Amino acid sequence: MEEIALENESRKRPNYGRKVGMKASEWWANVISATFQPYISKNSELPQGLVPALLTRFSSGRGYRLFPDVIPFFRNLKEAKQKLQGGGNVSAPLVGVLTNSDDRVSSILSSFSLSVGAWRYGTDLTRQQRPNGSQIDFDFVALSYDVGVSKPDPQIFNATKDMVQMSMGQDLRCIHVGDEPEKDYHAALNAGWESVLLDRGEAHTDRGISRISNLTELGRFLEA
Repeated sequence: MEEIALENESRKRPNYGRKVGMKASEWWANVISATFQPYISKNSELPQGLVPALLTRFSSGRGYRLFPDVIPFFRNLKEAKQKLQGGGNVSAPLVGVLTNSDDRVSSILSSFSLSVGAWRYGTDLTRQQRPNGSQIDFDFVALSYDVGVSKPDPQIFNATKDMVQMSMGQDLRCIHVGDEPEKDYHAALNAGWESVLLDRGEAHTDRGISRISNLTELGRFLEA
């Protein structure tokens, strides 16, 4: 039922309602109402407080579960970035979120004690205004909500690369890591990026696919 409600709301009001001037929270309230309405008696209303309670829950870490390798991976990555910046010869990598989602992403990540910079697609931050990348986990955020298109459309990859490249003033090596073969792995390749499939269940063993089963294995791709 939830999938039907999502599809219907997306069809009526695309991009989490942004295309019609609606806030993402209002869009999700419609989805929640449409999902639960069939399970209550006719002409009855949803329980008071249900919609805001669910919106609050799924705007924070309380609505999600992190895999155990996530926090250690970002802790180690932050340490590696600090060492690279201290060395002076090699630029530390920029790490960002490129996702099909609305503007709750930063607050959700922050609730897991993952630090997110203010550099977001559509904002106009100069390089000097951005936080020191070695002190944060995510340097930038590129949301389908802001770009206006979703993966697997190559435009969201192109827009993200252009945003970072214009700020950095240099060519970039772009690597995308995602868990969906079509929307993530192949979409990134089609946009000219390097791509790694995060295949936690080891369900995609096709030859020729660059894949990892957990984030700790990502190091060999970053070092290549």
